[in-house]
Amino acid sequence: MVSHEKRRQIRVSTQGIAQRTANMLSMFFQSACENAFVLVDDGTGEACIIDLDGYRGRTLWKEFRESNPGVPLILLSLHAEDVSDEIILRKPIKSNLLADALKEVKAKLRGNPPAITEERKTEQKESVAEVVDLPVKTKPSKPKVLPVPVLDESQGGSKRHQAAMHLDALEVKSYIGSFPDIDPQNVQELVKVQYEPQNFLQHTIYRASVVAATKHYDVTLKGGKNSLTILRGGDSIRLDIKESRLRTLSSVPLTEASVTTSVNHNANEEGEREGDIVSTEALLWKTAIWASRGRVPKNTPLDMPVIMHRWPNMTRASIIPHSFRIAALWATEPSSLLETAKVLDIPQRYVFAFYSAMSAIGLVTVQEVARHIETPLSSVVKKNKKRALFGRILKRLLK
Repeated sequence: MVSHEKRRQIRVSTQGIAQRTANMLSMFFQSACENAFVLVDDGTGEACIIDLDGYRGRTLWKEFRESNPGVPLILLSLHAEDVSDEIILRKPIKSNLLADALKEVKAKLRGNPPAITEERKTEQKESVAEVVDLPVKTKPSKPKVLPVPVLDESQGGSKRHQAAMHLDALEVKSYIGSFPDIDPQNVQELVKVQYEPQNFLQHTIYRASVVAATKHYDVTLKGGKNSLTILRGGDSIRLDIKESRLRTLSSVPLTEASVTTSVNHNANEEGEREGDIVSTEALLWKTAIWASRGRVPKNTPLDMPVIMHRWPNMTRASIIPHSFRIAALWATEPSSLLETAKVLDIPQRYVFAFYSAMSAIGLVTVQEVARHIETPLSSVVKKNKKRALFGRILKRLLK
């Protein structure tokens, strides 16, 4: 039987931490740490993480240390050579070193601080360029976006790596296919790695969700005896269809008779309905992966930088191998699809599949296209924060 001490979560507060960083820490606590730690914002933290480089970072550190002399503290910083007697974690964050820092926190709470590992000692002496997970390029760097820490997936065999790469080879192939890398100068090969989203179920769901969001109607899609209903407001979908059938419908081009669409104009109609409820964004993500099978939407430039607007749900994204590394690269330095595969030394189809899924829910644009995106129809969605997805969808419809 596991003792109460081992089961008890350690509450960790943060100060001066960007929301994106907090989200990543929370995900790390849940997956790699198996919920041994939990982020709290109610002032009850038993330990604290402070971004020393952020606004008022050093002031926050000094104030916290004066009022909480015995509380374990992790300081995130690019340098911080002048800081002593604290747990220093250099940025960009490496997941194995974050895990070591958390072990130090746990040991301090138990009154038995461990010796710092040799890797942590080395890490604290290295320059920033030497600890970056992503390869350092010699050409001038492009403007950085989404400055978030990088949790690397390079620790073979670790729980962190397994969480991000949990599918075996057969499952990966069934989702993403087995297209070999292409020669971008070969037109025939370029055609093979493109697909037309408008011909697949993902686009049918996408258009139906716009109707549900703007008209506030339920929209039902039927394929034979199976159906799915985008609920009024557009945030959720009720599924009355088996996973295998949904996958089949998603992975092949639709004919006019494959799926029929009907709209329920009675916004007040209620009643007992059967089926599982899923988020629209989650279903768009999944159907896009099934449709793309390691390809990209037609006319997607392969040599233009990809701009990532927001981090995806990484639990969902982990269905695609190396998704964390791809997102980390795009978050720190916009790179083209071909460049991403080369820099990370991974098959192009993984990058293409990840881009297709991200594009389906509006989280990425290619730089050349991004300059022509118009102002979103905020008046349609501003009253409901949950409709952020549909702000992006409506924005795409204007193109």
